[in-house]
Amino acid sequence: MMRDAVINVGVSGRSGGLGGRQALALLLGVLVALLWGGASFLGSLHRMVMLSDPTVRAAEARAEIADADRRAAQSEYDRASIQHAQSIEASWDPITAGVVHLVGLGLLVVAPLVLLLAAGLLLRRHLSLPTRDGRVAVVGLDRELSREALIRYQVRELAGVATYEALPAGRLRSRRAWRLVR
Repeated sequence: MMRDAVINVGVSGRSGGLGGRQALALLLGVLVALLWGGASFLGSLHRMVMLSDPTVRAAEARAEIADADRRAAQSEYDRASIQHAQSIEASWDPITAGVVHLVGLGLLVVAPLVLLLAAGLLLRRHLSLPTRDGRVAVVGLDRELSREALIRYQVRELAGVATYEALPAGRLRSRRAWRLVR
């Protein structure tokens, strides 16, 4: 004989276990979804009712026209602002171009003049230095005075009695003539 066995299914000695938490989370998720769907449905219904109202449609048309006017005014303002900036730049263009040309011409003219002046001053300094044999180049002295000083120097050098002597006082024309000739 077989005995009948009784099987108890779904009865647990524990309450509020993991299955209870999942059921509560599922219940809350369903509730939030229902609330969201209801709010969306009511919003759509409200919009549909509002669109069928002629005053609402007229107000929306006025709002669209006002927005288009605002965009047109902003575009006109931007265009006028750009034109104003361009006109200011255009008024300065000839001035800046003139300054650039003047600076370029100044550099083309002044730079060679400065180089020429520097070369002249360097040459003058070089010519005013005495040479190895004691001669002084013609700078501030007349040619004959310089020639006479050279002849005197060469005569004394050949004689072996090189002494220093001042140039003759009667022919002095500048302070530079007081240089001693060896």
